[in-house]
Amino acid sequence: MNRPAQKIRILFASAALFAAALSARAARATISTYTGHDYVSVVSTVSVSEQHPVQFGNFTVTSPGDNGASLTLTYAGARSTAQTGTTTITLVNGGVSDLGAQSQGIYQVSGAVANATIYVTFTDHTGTAISSTNPVVLTGPVGSGTFNVDTMSFNSSGSDVNGPYILADASGNASIQVGATLHTVSGVSTYAPGTYRGTFDLIISY
Repeated sequence: MNRPAQKIRILFASAALFAAALSARAARATISTYTGHDYVSVVSTVSVSEQHPVQFGNFTVTSPGDNGASLTLTYAGARSTAQTGTTTITLVNGGVSDLGAQSQGIYQVSGAVANATIYVTFTDHTGTAISSTNPVVLTGPVGSGTFNVDTMSFNSSGSDVNGPYILADASGNASIQVGATLHTVSGVSTYAPGTYRGTFDLIISY
């Protein structure tokens, strides 16, 4: 005699679940959806090789002791000097077309996108830009003074809000030619004959 009541309870339970399902569907009908998108950009691998370092060439320094003597090497390879104190830099075989073993730095870029705009910056190894307050320091023979190098320039094609740039050719290649200015340093008593070396980072982006 209890079986019919049991069936009724099951029917009522089924009806209640069905009503709840209808209610949930009605609520979801008010939800809007938007399709999101994922993007990734794969670019070509760019390489840079040093064809020739920045080389200021041969010169002499007389009356060292102040920072008033400078030697500017253009990105075309021409040299010139300036003097504001008693220290003097004299070019050996000097002149615009002199034979002082100087050369602008030459850095070959390859693997960029065709006709890419390549931005160029010069920094130290911490990523800080080379400047008069953060120069490249050239060191030479033991006991000798050092030189500071700043005002680095290159054969830019132009400049925009992102900085100076050079344009790659149709094959994605570019030749960056670099110049800079060398300065004597205050307090130095001697610049011994020899080779003076320093390093910097050339950073490109496109």
